[in-house]
Amino acid sequence: MKSAKSLGHATKEASAGLMLCIAMITATIGCCKTDNGDDPTPLFNTADQQFLVQTSFINYDEMDAGSLAEATAADSVVRQYGRMIFVEYDSALKDLLTAAVSFSVFLQQGPDSTYLAQKHSLGLLSAKSFDTAYLRMEIASDARQITALQAEEVLGQDSLVKEYACKYLPRCRANLAMADSLIKELNFSGGY
Repeated sequence: MKSAKSLGHATKEASAGLMLCIAMITATIGCCKTDNGDDPTPLFNTADQQFLVQTSFINYDEMDAGSLAEATAADSVVRQYGRMIFVEYDSALKDLLTAAVSFSVFLQQGPDSTYLAQKHSLGLLSAKSFDTAYLRMEIASDARQITALQAEEVLGQDSLVKEYACKYLPRCRANLAMADSLIKELNFSGGY
């Protein structure tokens, strides 16, 4: 049987632990508040703004590239992948615009100039070469997007923008794995 003294000590430790948990929860909740009292205006920092701008370009780039692949690819699996990418990034763009509506951030309404140059180069390729170049471009784009999503999770402050990053990071990783698998499969099958 425990003595009253040891029970008192255990109770004090449990109380201290509970108080620490409450303090941590309060601090976490406090991070969601702004410095202007009870104003529910969301927090928004430079990382959030840069993420929104960069991701809007990537979404437009991916939609355009997916549409191009659906129309141009020699392999039906690559055409289907292009269609899936178009649909997924169209949905992602709508979610991004919803998250950005609270902020006065100008988001470009189309692909960026780097992608447009890549698109021009893709258009010069024959169908089988197009498939390989498109999938390589997808792999590079997915890697860039994963980096941006991870940075937003760490550096961003706005909860809606961070939720967007959390939602699309697993999807982007899956797209990268799928593109990587497709390019290996198509190259291994001797078709390229």
